[in-house]
Amino acid sequence: IKEENATVHEKLKALTENYRGKLIELLNPTSDSGASEKQRQENMDKEREALQNELIETFRQREAELERKLKTLQTNNIKVVEKNRALMARYTACKNRLEDLDEDTATIELADGRSDRDLVVASSAIEDQLREELVTLKE
Repeated sequence: IKEENATVHEKLKALTENYRGKLIELLNPTSDSGASEKQRQENMDKEREALQNELIETFRQREAELERKLKTLQTNNIKVVEKNRALMARYTACKNRLEDLDEDTATIELADGRSDRDLVVASSAIEDQLREELVTLKE
């Protein structure tokens, strides 16, 4: 990941230098001293449009990259939530077995001093959102 980050950082640095050079050329139109004012204006308009298109494309690429990362993070989050749910289900099953064997274990003190009765299993915002999307897609 660090190598990929360094590569993207270098690419961004090169693009920034390229933009900076083009902007400096636009701000200092001394190279076209023999050209007419109209022709210089047309050249500046073309350069400005090319810069805008290049900038828009760069932002689109960055947006696509960020969307891919977001999807990956969401997928990882869903896996973690599912794993935690499975662990909680196993814990509850084990606790119920202990309670059946010995009623003195009805309340277990957790490492942070709270009682296991304080554990509440509630759905996360992402789970609620995914359920809503699933219902919408089913309709």
